[in-house]
Amino acid sequence: MSQQASVLRRIVSADGKRYAELSARGIFFAFEEYTEEHDSGYAFMVPTHCSGLYATQAEAERDMMAELPWLRDGNVA
Repeated sequence: MSQQASVLRRIVSADGKRYAELSARGIFFAFEEYTEEHDSGYAFMVPTHCSGLYATQAEAERDMMAELPWLRDGNVA
């Protein structure tokens, strides 16, 4: 049985073309980055980075900030 992810935090880039989500997955935590893509006149968000699982929310959030350059640089809305 798969565990539904519960989004704990969403951070949007200053230009609105990326966002990162920190989520709880059962007893674990993870983060994903989504980036705006375009095709045939349509804009949509696609996953561009998916982390592994973390034992604590603090560990996941620390690595999310370290691994995503736009978050490291403070380029947030």
